[in-house]
Amino acid sequence: MARFTVRLDTPVPPAEAWRRVWNLDAHTRLIPLTTLREDGTGGTSLQAGSRFVARTALGPLHVDDVMEVRRFDAPGADEGGPAAGRRGSSDGAGAAGSSSTAGGEGRAVVVKTGRLIGGQIDATVSPLTGSGDGEAGSRLEWTQDLTLRGVPGLADPLVAAVGRLAYGTVLRALLRSEN
Repeated sequence: MARFTVRLDTPVPPAEAWRRVWNLDAHTRLIPLTTLREDGTGGTSLQAGSRFVARTALGPLHVDDVMEVRRFDAPGADEGGPAAGRRGSSDGAGAAGSSSTAGGEGRAVVVKTGRLIGGQIDATVSPLTGSGDGEAGSRLEWTQDLTLRGVPGLADPLVAAVGRLAYGTVLRALLRSEN
């Protein structure tokens, strides 16, 4: 299994960074040949228990990256601000429920359950503080374990390097975009 981490700082507040990173329509606009769609279990916003598929296609050939949200705790969700709304958390062993995150940090855990692509994403968005003047943006940390069925483990360092580059590029664009 290949593992990589992308860490990015952005001047936008945590709730806005979270919204930008988890906007599936924005992913579709930014990732070539790929369309993200929910499978009907998550309503109009992601939450624990939601499932979605990223389909990459070229003509009749396609690969589906099937994912299930196991935890989805928006930053500051218990404050009633823009990050409030449907959210849930689960450690994967029980039913989804609501929880809040301490200190304005948001955390999502997404498991890749497809036949060809497996693994897990663990993403956090946390507030950055300036030099005594309060909030100065946020930090995204995206850690991903990735398995490509049929690709030998010997290729894991290459898969991790390509994954870090590709995901880093998309995540930077999402954080810059106002979606």
